[in-house]
Amino acid sequence: MEIIITGALPPKRVAEALAKEIPQDSAFIKRLQQHKATRHQLDSDLIGCTPAEYYQVQQQEFSPIAGQRYVDALPALDYPKEKLDDNHGIFTLALCNIHVDFQSTRLFPSSQLQITKEQSLALFEAVKYLFAEKKIKLIAIKSDHWVLGLPQSFAGSIASSSILSYRELHDYWPKEDHNKGLRQLLNEIQMLWHKLPVNLERKAQGLKEINSAWIYGGAHPKQILPEPTYPYAIISTLENSYRNEDWGRWLQLLPQLEKDIQTVQGNEFHQARAAAIAKANNPFSSLKPGEDSAEPEASILCRGESPSSSKKTSFLLAGFDQLIKLESLSFWERTVNNFKNSTDWKSWWHQS
Repeated sequence: MEIIITGALPPKRVAEALAKEIPQDSAFIKRLQQHKATRHQLDSDLIGCTPAEYYQVQQQEFSPIAGQRYVDALPALDYPKEKLDDNHGIFTLALCNIHVDFQSTRLFPSSQLQITKEQSLALFEAVKYLFAEKKIKLIAIKSDHWVLGLPQSFAGSIASSSILSYRELHDYWPKEDHNKGLRQLLNEIQMLWHKLPVNLERKAQGLKEINSAWIYGGAHPKQILPEPTYPYAIISTLENSYRNEDWGRWLQLLPQLEKDIQTVQGNEFHQARAAAIAKANNPFSSLKPGEDSAEPEASILCRGESPSSSKKTSFLLAGFDQLIKLESLSFWERTVNNFKNSTDWKSWWHQS
């Protein structure tokens, strides 16, 4: 099994100072000391998504057609058996907050919004007639996003909401003529959600409003393998503090990161995951009357066959446009070169 830790590569300008604040006997430091690193530089404009999202698509061997990027296959990963016409694809409608001020336009992704299932359902109730009018197929409703079936021609290749949370949104707004239908749908959704009771309640609670959607995807399920080539888990415990460059909070979350790693490596987590997968996948079935909570284990995403606890685990560290694969040091490297390798990690542990 491979474990990808997002938000784990700080910018070079802060990495040295941050390293001094991490307890030197911590599991995080020991992991860096006991591995050698291979860096993979990614062009986020070319792939349209974060390194962790790129990794997921690559694991299901996406076969793009002309004009498609890796981001376009993301929504199809969990729906490889979905029945769609050949000229249709699976899209993600990500719930988000778009903040506009005099200096910039910024997208806050769902991971920063604490969206509950009931709030997601209330937002859908406000736009369901619009979906019916436009013949948009609803495949699933999750607390932080919806899954849609649409013609592949509905939109061009649109970057994911996760990668755009690191960027100036204005530069990536779909202005092209072939994205006219997409712009119109986004504008109509924004108008219907403006001053919706659920958003008035969030505002009163000091939470950001869910004032917009972001739609991306379009690949057909037949363009990917039904299962990843290798089981993996993505742990995003550090992601929000990394995105906001809140390094104090980032340091505080390191113990929780280790707990999440232990959770992924334990049998109980995978048994619970198997039970959840076996549950009916009806869009509304997971919501019980009166239930109002976020998805459990929100910082952990697993795909692939549940691994045996005896199988080897390898790690990858993800930044905003880089992946570092950690490879265990040999016995010789751990002994003869012990001192060198215990300090050498500082030369590569950063987002360059």
